[in-house]
Amino acid sequence: MERQSRVVHSGNQYAASFAARCLNETCARNEAWKGIEQVRDFERLPKEFSEDPDGVEGRLEALQSLLLHRNRFTLAVVGSPAAQERVRS
Repeated sequence: MERQSRVVHSGNQYAASFAARCLNETCARNEAWKGIEQVRDFERLPKEFSEDPDGVEGRLEALQSLLLHRNRFTLAVVGSPAAQERVRS
């Protein structure tokens, strides 16, 4: 319910994000992760889980694997060579 109340409070922002989703990949990703699509997914999740818990669990595990894969994370460090070396170690 908290997420729905945020939609009411930030309705214009959600509408702008939803409208902009077709402009480019960044806008589409922003809508998928933070927009009205995310609200819809969270509304569907409890019903889907009650009907097919193994299927939902499998999708969440696949998402976890994708997001936590070692090669998916890039860190940029700006600083002196000594500071960069401290970050690496």
